[in-house]
Amino acid sequence: MALLAAAAVAVVATVAMMAPTLGTSPVVALDSNTALNQGGAAPEVPMLAPGTMGDGSVGDGSVGDGSVGDGSVGNAPIAGSAAVGATAVQVAAARTFAGSQLASNAGLTLSANARELLVAGQVDARGILSLGQYLGQTRLTVADFPAADAGTGTAEVRRRILVSGLAGVPLGTDATVPGSTAPGSAASAGAAASAAAAAAASVEAWFQGLSAPVEVESVARVPAGVLVTFAPGEPSSLLPSPAPAS
Repeated sequence: MALLAAAAVAVVATVAMMAPTLGTSPVVALDSNTALNQGGAAPEVPMLAPGTMGDGSVGDGSVGDGSVGDGSVGNAPIAGSAAVGATAVQVAAARTFAGSQLASNAGLTLSANARELLVAGQVDARGILSLGQYLGQTRLTVADFPAADAGTGTAEVRRRILVSGLAGVPLGTDATVPGSTAPGSAASAGAAASAAAAAAASVEAWFQGLSAPVEVESVARVPAGVLVTFAPGEPSSLLPSPAPAS
C-alpha cells in the first residue's frame, strides 16, 4: 500500500500543477494504466484485478475456515473496485490535497468562496480532474462551485462548477470584453457579446466532450457564465489518498 500511496501523490500533483499551455491537449493520468482524455474512448475507473488484494498479492479465495467463498457476503456481492474499503475521511483527504494543488495553478482564477471550497476538500473529484486537464490548454476563471443538492448543508461535496471566464474573456450573458468601454475603443457592445458567446460555446463543448469516469450530467450557459453539473455519486477511487506524513 505504501507504493500505491506514493504513486497517488505523483498522480494528483501532476493533474493539479499542470502549467497552462495554449494549443496542447494533455492526457491526465489516473493511474499507470488508465488515462483521462477529452473525448475518444472512455477510460475505466482504476480497479483491482479480480483475485488480488490491495497490496497486489493474490488472494486464495478462502473465508475464515479455509473454505472457498462464493464471492458474496450474505446476499451482498463483494465489489471489485478500488473504492472498496475507502473511508469518507480518506476520500475527503484526497480531495483536500488535490484541491489545494489545483488552487495554486497560476492559470486558474478563483473567487474567495470557490478557493475556500476547493482547498477544504469540498469539490467533487470529477471537477478537480476536469479543471486540471482544461488548464493544460488555457486559463480559466471559476466564480463558484454552487450547491446542487438542497438540504445537505455547507458540508455538501460540490458537483457543480460555475466557469465565468476563458482566457480572460468573461462568459456571462451581460459580459463585456476588457477594454471595450475605453475611450476610442472600436469594440461595440455587440462584438463583446459575440466574443462572450463564442467563448461560452467553447467551454460548453469542451465539458460535453468529456467521457467516463468524469462525464458531465449537464452543461448550460447562465447569466454568470457556464454551469457544469456532474451526476450524483462521486466515484471514490479517482483521487487516491496522499502518502501519510513520515
